[in-house]
Amino acid sequence: MKLGSGRAGCRRGALFATPVLSDYKDSDKIYGKEIAMKGLYGGVAFGVGLALATVSSGCGFGFVPGGMHGTNGDGGEPTGLTAQVAEKALTIGEQIGGEDGFGGVAADGYLSHMEDHMGFHAMDDLADPDRHMTIVLLNGSDEDSTFDVVYIASHMGIDEQVLQVDVPASDELTVELPCAEIIGLGSLTLVGETAVHLGDGTEFENAMCVPAFLGSDYLCDSAYHGFLMADVDDLDGDGDTAELIVTTEAFGFHTGPAGTGGHGHMGAAAPSLSEEATNGERIFKTGYNIDGERIAFDAGAPWLHMLGGGCAACHGADGTGGRWAMMSLQTAPDIRYSRLTEDEHAADEGHPPYDDELIGRAVREGLNPDGETLSWPMPRWDLSNRDMADLIDYLRTLDGESP
Repeated sequence: MKLGSGRAGCRRGALFATPVLSDYKDSDKIYGKEIAMKGLYGGVAFGVGLALATVSSGCGFGFVPGGMHGTNGDGGEPTGLTAQVAEKALTIGEQIGGEDGFGGVAADGYLSHMEDHMGFHAMDDLADPDRHMTIVLLNGSDEDSTFDVVYIASHMGIDEQVLQVDVPASDELTVELPCAEIIGLGSLTLVGETAVHLGDGTEFENAMCVPAFLGSDYLCDSAYHGFLMADVDDLDGDGDTAELIVTTEAFGFHTGPAGTGGHGHMGAAAPSLSEEATNGERIFKTGYNIDGERIAFDAGAPWLHMLGGGCAACHGADGTGGRWAMMSLQTAPDIRYSRLTEDEHAADEGHPPYDDELIGRAVREGLNPDGETLSWPMPRWDLSNRDMADLIDYLRTLDGESP
């Protein structure tokens, strides 16, 4: 049985070998980690999340899929291998959006705002053959699943490579791949192909698996995510929010309230900021301190490293939390000071309450009061003592208290 739009897609064989991860799980490039269902369906993400910085017209990154070279490259027409990759990227981009395209109508207008950022103009714009990337696959079903990871790495040729990855039920698996120009699930050009197979024979298609481009959606040496999850937001628009659906991180990048025309990466808009905003408010809402310095961070969701931002995109301008923007996989918690420090919250979360020192440790090191690691979207912020104190003071004001 195949779930999705019902289009019959033939299974493709890889042009190169298609190893299954179960064949070589001792490899030091494959990492498995159990995820509790609570983690898959929300509730475990804590910490200062990220708001998107205001984006100018289009994507506003100055990135092209091959790297951070600016959209005009060397100013000439691409030639040779570069031209082949450029043509392939454009062909794939044309399949995104529309009733029968990747992402459906939610991704309408994709190419109109992405075309300037999909150019390959020189060999320097292609993926570095000496660098790698990782793909994190999350299986939100109660069945063991096989994901068909598809990518184009021009140093291996311009044809699609297929890697079948076995992911246990309610679990995740991280796999290292060569750095590639384009990555997706099921197929990069054919909508309706099988993206995930369950152990009971059920198949899920790739209609919501928007392909991703190097430099726009991920970078070499970074991570990219694919999901089999409950369709609680009815991503495919069929009215069924109880079904499972397969989607990719790029779907979230290019859809949401801002829409593709405004390049709504993660769908969040930058909160308003008055000239009188305190240092803590500026950090919370923008990720910049009052001196205009960007607060450095490690880990966290990959898109944060490209777009930047502050805490409010995940936790809201009022700090009360809600559904995290990555297609509901995580739920951002309430991080108002009173909530973090109350006994009731501690009992709900199964750990002691936070205090100022523990809040600071969570923000800087990604640890809860028991010393356990917070979920993967939480970055580790390099805040000075002054900036940390000001941020905590601002969390108090979200309760109506004076710092």
